[in-house]
Amino acid sequence: MSNGRTLSTVADPKVETITLWKDFLALIKIGIVNSNLITTFTGLFLAFQFTGISFLHNFDLLVFAILGTGLIIASSGAMNNLIDRDIDPVMSRTKSRPTVTGRFKAPAVMTLAVTFLVAGEVLLFSASPMAGWLGILGVFAYVVLYSMWSKRKQYRSRKSFRSNSTPNRMGSC
Repeated sequence: MSNGRTLSTVADPKVETITLWKDFLALIKIGIVNSNLITTFTGLFLAFQFTGISFLHNFDLLVFAILGTGLIIASSGAMNNLIDRDIDPVMSRTKSRPTVTGRFKAPAVMTLAVTFLVAGEVLLFSASPMAGWLGILGVFAYVVLYSMWSKRKQYRSRKSFRSNSTPNRMGSC
């Protein structure tokens, strides 16, 4: 039974509907966040098991560590998207990221990243000082060493390749 008000249009299968939520999840790299949270939970669970600490009596520690870790990883992913917005249009895999297309503006991304970073570090330092320091180290490694430094090297030669393999050689001595 038809009411006569339906439109018969054919949807273009090439047009992808992007929502704000999907853009947000792409911005924080939710796949990376999820995979790291699995290993974080596993490490906490094993630490509880091997030390004889009650899982339920330390539920607050679990919540602080999981939420803090998720927030700093999401922050690092957002910062990486912000930093890479100049090189992402070149690759087909990354050219539709929200920072490249302009669906998220740079000041908004930076505000989100800093807010997530501060909140995540507060939670990690609440779990333990070591967790907080390791979180800062992880953010530094991903954002500074990986995003800002390793992908931005202009000069790559055999010499730089040899110098980059030095730590591997030092470890085998």
